[in-house]
Amino acid sequence: VVTNTVGIVLVKISTGLWAGKFEVTQDAYQKLVHSNPSAFRGDDRPVDSVSWNDAMAFCGKLTQKEKTSSDLPDGYAYSLPTQDQWFMLADGATLDQAVMSLPPGHRSSTEPVGSLGANSLGIFDIRGNVMEWCLDPQDKSYRVLRGGAWDTFVEPSSRIEFRNYAPPDESKNDYGFRVVLQGKGS
Repeated sequence: VVTNTVGIVLVKISTGLWAGKFEVTQDAYQKLVHSNPSAFRGDDRPVDSVSWNDAMAFCGKLTQKEKTSSDLPDGYAYSLPTQDQWFMLADGATLDQAVMSLPPGHRSSTEPVGSLGANSLGIFDIRGNVMEWCLDPQDKSYRVLRGGAWDTFVEPSSRIEFRNYAPPDESKNDYGFRVVLQGKGS
C-alpha cells in the first residue's frame, strides 16, 4: 500500500497494476483540480457529480503532476479501470460492503469512503457509494459506470454484472470514479 501526492491510497493488485483503495475523495480532487463539483460535501466523501471527461482529465493531470515531480515510475500512468479490471477489483465484494439504499435501508447521500468493510483485495466501496466510470468503451457515444451508488434501491441494479450507460459529458450526484495506476504492458 502506498499513498500518492494528492492522498490517494493505492493497493498493489499485480505486477504493474495498482488500484485506488477508495473512490477518489473530494479532498484529493480538490488538491489537484482546485474545485469540487460534489452535491454531498465532505473531504472524506467520494467526489460526485463528475463526468467521464472530468475523471479522465483528473487522471491525465495527476499523471503529468507526478511525472513532473518525479514521483511516478517511468512508463506508469493513472487511468480509469477498464470494465474487466473493475470486475477483477470487485472480487469478493458483498452487498454488506456497499453504500446503497436497498430495502429496508435508505440513504440520502454518499458516505465517507471506507465506511463499510473491504473486499478480499482490500478495496472499499466498489459496489456502492458512487457508480464508478470505466475506461472502455471509447468507440461508442456512451461510457459505462459500474457498481451501485448511495441511491441504488432495486436489486437488479445492485448486481455485480450491472452496468449504467451515460454520455461522457454527463454528471450526476451518484457518478464518481476510482483510479488505477499501471505500467506499460500491464
